[in-house]
Amino acid sequence: MAIKLLATSDLHLGRKSASIPGNVPEASTRCSWERIVDYAVTHSVDALLLAGDIVDQDNRYYEATGTLQQGFDALGQAGIEVFAVGGNHDHDVLPQLLRHQSNNHIHLLGTNGRWETKTFVKNGQEIQFAGWSFPAGSVTGNPLSGFDTAPINNQLFTIGLLHGDADMAESNYAPVPLDHLIKTNIQAWVLGHVHKAQILHRNDPLIFYPGSPQALSAKETGPHGVMQLTVDNDGEIKISHIPLSPVRYEHIELDVSHVSNRDDLRKTITGGIMDHSASLDSEPGQQGYLIFDIGLTGEHTDPVKIRAWSEDEIEDYARETAGGTQLLVRKTSTNVRPAVKDLAAWANDPSPVGKLAETILAIEKGQSSNFIEELVAAWKTNAKELQQAGVYGPLHASERLENITEKQARQYILKESRQLLGTLLAEKGDRING
Repeated sequence: MAIKLLATSDLHLGRKSASIPGNVPEASTRCSWERIVDYAVTHSVDALLLAGDIVDQDNRYYEATGTLQQGFDALGQAGIEVFAVGGNHDHDVLPQLLRHQSNNHIHLLGTNGRWETKTFVKNGQEIQFAGWSFPAGSVTGNPLSGFDTAPINNQLFTIGLLHGDADMAESNYAPVPLDHLIKTNIQAWVLGHVHKAQILHRNDPLIFYPGSPQALSAKETGPHGVMQLTVDNDGEIKISHIPLSPVRYEHIELDVSHVSNRDDLRKTITGGIMDHSASLDSEPGQQGYLIFDIGLTGEHTDPVKIRAWSEDEIEDYARETAGGTQLLVRKTSTNVRPAVKDLAAWANDPSPVGKLAETILAIEKGQSSNFIEELVAAWKTNAKELQQAGVYGPLHASERLENITEKQARQYILKESRQLLGTLLAEKGDRING
């Protein structure tokens, strides 16, 4: 008989999902924790695996302690054990929470940055968990450096629990090379820290991020939930994603080339949202809120007017589906090309309009010029200065502005050039129907 496990991380109890008005229960990560516990009990899960950052940070201690303990109590009553490691956010808080309660079924592994193992027996089947917890809020060394001393029984099927940055050598959050994880002779690794669910290695071993069970910001698009694992007597692993997040963020792009007035734009936006939300009805989940970022694309004779109309349109947008999901629009962005009959002709004009047209054509064709190179260099300099100013704080090393590629910089410049060209043409009154 197989052992059934749920794996999750980065719940960040104490936080709320962004862009939801009012103080609604679904916005709080407490909602996802309650859903996880309910799912585990209802579906007779054998153990719950927590890969760090379950509590957001130390000042959330009192906000999280009651909620977390209520869930632990319910799991204990159902005979469900919990195996956990601490992350960079809860390296202090999680041990405190567990120290002050009676949680014999809760096992915090690897405190003080030392590898630790714990065996688990169910239905005559024995597996082993190995874990390492953050000893501080920042760890720049590879946590596997002390793995050789871990008391691992190589005769048992083993699952590793680790909060860290896979293949991010410069990270301050326990950077660990993927190939080091592969060579550990462990059958599966459950990783925390990255909020998007992803499988890094399918077999021998299975290595994955379950992701955060609740979407917390517009960057975290798509379904969020937990990973369910089943381990049979032969050591075969099956994995599936269970969406549980009460909040979902989506980005959709809508072509507004046909729009001639404000009402047309309203119908385009509303229709696009309803069509997309309907396409999600077939996906399992319990979204209370579906929040959209909308990108407007296409060609139009007056991109400036499109942008102004869109800003007015989303101010009070709110809809509800037949199933009770609240539909909201967080923002719109406009990447509408000016509908110019002959952009190449404009490129020969010795005016700012001509310079913009020339720049747009060159980037679209993958070409370069001294002017474009100067723009890219200036963009990189400004990005670096913004990074060093501390105003911008990326959640993940890959999101650092200085790591954005030249291709991305060119796309940003292309977008701004199109918008500026539309503005100048509108001001000149020289809009030409395409």
